Amino acid sequence: MELAQIEAFLAVARGGGFSAAAKARGAAPSSITRSVAALENALGVRLFERTTRNVRLTAAGDAFLARASAALEELEAAADQARTGAGALRGRLRVSASVSYGQIVMAPLLPAFRERYPALRLDLVLSDAVVDIVGERIDIAIRHGRLNDSGLIARPLHPVQYWLVASPDYLKRAGPIRTPRALADHDCLALAYPNFAASWRFARAGQDVSVAVSDAALTATNAALLLEAARQGAGAALLADWTCRPAIADGSLVRVLAGWRASGATGETAPVSIVTPSRTYRPAKTRAFVDFMVEASRRPTRKPR
Repeated sequence: MELAQIEAFLAVARGGGFSAAAKARGAAPSSITRSVAALENALGVRLFERTTRNVRLTAAGDAFLARASAALEELEAAADQARTGAGALRGRLRVSASVSYGQIVMAPLLPAFRERYPALRLDLVLSDAVVDIVGERIDIAIRHGRLNDSGLIARPLHPVQYWLVASPDYLKRAGPIRTPRALADHDCLALAYPNFAASWRFARAGQDVSVAVSDAALTATNAALLLEAARQGAGAALLADWTCRPAIADGSLVRVLAGWRASGATGETAPVSIVTPSRTYRPAKTRAFVDFMVEASRRPTRKPR
């Protein structure tokens, strides 16, 4: 057996197929197929049942997966310990985040992280879709809201508030927004997700007001786009506080209805979390990035005006 063959097998098993494994490893599907076939020949058993529609583990493959995964983790741990003991952290780290979080929160932090760990290489996978951490070989992911995958190790980064914001020019042109119901006479910019696309919710001192935004002037899956649209005077947007803090600080946006607690339709305001695959061992490079992000999230921020 060769290590590359075992790694190819694990990629197929975790990704659910040869094409997914090839994409995750940046290899040709034929190369993954040959590696798995060579491993099966070396073991003298079939590890996968292959059909035209799918690939699934055999009983022998399932048993081999459990032991091979543990063995490879131990090998990675040994190599990581040797590298760490020899000097600075090295290697490559794949980090997934939403496009907006990557642009607004992470990008300003990267110079400090690079200065602290100059030999560590980062691959940032920015997507507004939920990325398959295992299939895409992601080391760390930033997730928003409730976490449904109990197989991940999650650590809260910071709580989230939702703020209604608009540009001073828009409010001067369209008029002030003194109550949630006044939004019916304004252009709304809404996130195209179930919790935000149909209605926004505002609560204060026993009052609970739901405002329909299904006929919003603009909807988008990307918060950074809505942020820029609001800055350019296109309307009022309901955005996470981490999204709009810099724009409020520089005066290009102002917070509206600050006395109300705003949220999506469900009223839920779950935190931003940093998550890693569930493993018995986390490489030093992973721990370093997690600790860095937690440290950065605890730094005081300026309150909005």
